[in-house]
Amino acid sequence: MIMNNVIDFWRSEWAAVTDVSNVTDLSNDLPTVQQYVHPDKNQFLRQKNDALQKYYTTKQQYVQYYVQIGRLNSQSTETEIWNVFSDANKTELQRLQNLVNKNQILYEQAIRDERQWNKLDVEIKKVVDDFNRRKRYSSSQKMDPNLLKALMFSETEMGASEEYKRLIKSVPISNPKAVFQLNLGRVTNGSVYNAVVKEFSIPVNWRNNYLDMGNKNDVMLAAGALILKYEQVIHKTSPLFIRSLPWYNAVMAYKGISEEGKGKANRVWRLYTKGIHPYSENKKLF
Repeated sequence: MIMNNVIDFWRSEWAAVTDVSNVTDLSNDLPTVQQYVHPDKNQFLRQKNDALQKYYTTKQQYVQYYVQIGRLNSQSTETEIWNVFSDANKTELQRLQNLVNKNQILYEQAIRDERQWNKLDVEIKKVVDDFNRRKRYSSSQKMDPNLLKALMFSETEMGASEEYKRLIKSVPISNPKAVFQLNLGRVTNGSVYNAVVKEFSIPVNWRNNYLDMGNKNDVMLAAGALILKYEQVIHKTSPLFIRSLPWYNAVMAYKGISEEGKGKANRVWRLYTKGIHPYSENKKLF
């Protein structure tokens, strides 16, 4: 029967859309660094599935109507079905298909972004543990890997931000000598960059490191720069500092000791402590 054929076809489509077996489950094999979850991922998938279900139901209703008035029968082909649909029928189905496609694209991009956000978690933990050990920090002095991740995310979304993507396309052409600034922590001051590379023996090739879209060198650069700022601020005073939070002060120094830098440090700290996206306060990443 034509209705059975249509139902079977759309059931198979529905199963294909809702099958996420080929998507990496980020909840498995968790490192000790806090993973970030894309806040819109499930919404995009839900909207896609709702649109597909609506498409399926609407097309089914159209077919049933044309069967009832005798323009389709159990032997009608898919081509004959589409030929009998009115322009209004086709427009509505195309609208629903566009919604499916749009939300599929958004969902896939959210998955890619989420993977990029968490790509360096293992390296972050290893580097922070190593640098804390090298500096012989006590328990109260140690850098938290989750703070480093929040700081790096605030700079480039770990390489996923649109602004960073524009930079990696434009800077190598417009200013090749500045490609060292494309590290994911955005350590852009040449003196700081060189001091960190020297102190922590970072084997970075600044000319092409950015091509990896995130690697251990990026983590080491950001961690080293943050430690450098930490060791500066513990000997400084500023009315903007919070005495009981030296690592907060270090983040502010990383951003620039100013009212603007304080605002940026606050955004990093909210992400670090509460999971709030630094540039979208209504979105939480954990």
